Amino acid sequence: MKIVFSMIFGWAMQHKPSKANEVSGLLIMGVAGGGIAPPLMAFVNPVYILLGCMAYLLGLAILYRAAQSK
Repeated sequence: MKIVFSMIFGWAMQHKPSKANEVSGLLIMGVAGGGIAPPLMAFVNPVYILLGCMAYLLGLAILYRAAQSK
């Protein structure tokens, strides 16, 4: 990953030297986002999957009970 960062930064500086600050900021935000977003997604994703499965099972139970009471 370190090699790719330096290659992209070097390529961007060759083509847009006047935008050095913007390119640097975007690349750093990308690297920082890549370090923060995956653990956050790993935490949030199972919670929503679990809640969705529980809601589905609750819905099935309600439908089953409604069908049994008729």
